[in-house]
Amino acid sequence: MGAEEFLKDLFNDRNVTESFGPLRGMSECSGVKFTHMTCDVLNMAYFDKFRELGLVTENGDIRQNYEERLDGIILSDRIRQALLWEETEDFEAWDELHKDAYQKEFIFKLFMHIQIGGAVNQFDNNIAPYLDVVKRLYKDLVCVAKDPESQQIKCHSHVLRIDKIEGCSSLYGNKYDQHP
Repeated sequence: MGAEEFLKDLFNDRNVTESFGPLRGMSECSGVKFTHMTCDVLNMAYFDKFRELGLVTENGDIRQNYEERLDGIILSDRIRQALLWEETEDFEAWDELHKDAYQKEFIFKLFMHIQIGGAVNQFDNNIAPYLDVVKRLYKDLVCVAKDPESQQIKCHSHVLRIDKIEGCSSLYGNKYDQHP
């Protein structure tokens, strides 16, 4: 069975649609649009890019900036601005962090969700607590093991980002449907 068939079966399962609020009342799922995410990152040095781009200091302090708002999200530091605000003054960071090497990497998307937070998020001024949570989540969500053929450590998990469910008008029920 392929990924699309699996996802259609999952979203047509009555237990799933009754248990997951955004899917309640959904008509039959006739198709699913999704993106295969990569899980190639095996250590946290991947996030050194934030230091290289000048978004954090050598000791991990997140560089602050004038507070901006984008769709109700407070963008008060350079990381949030580089992740979400295309008009940021830091075009190099925006361009770099929106390459597929970041946008299709599962651990990077986990970081985005944790760092951007939600309405009751209490922000930290240092990147270390964010990276600690991301590392723990990533370890819990993916399976990493030694490849018997190459003897290299590899991620054996398949991660799919759900972009759209045919038959479900909105996954989140508001205008932030397309928000990361």
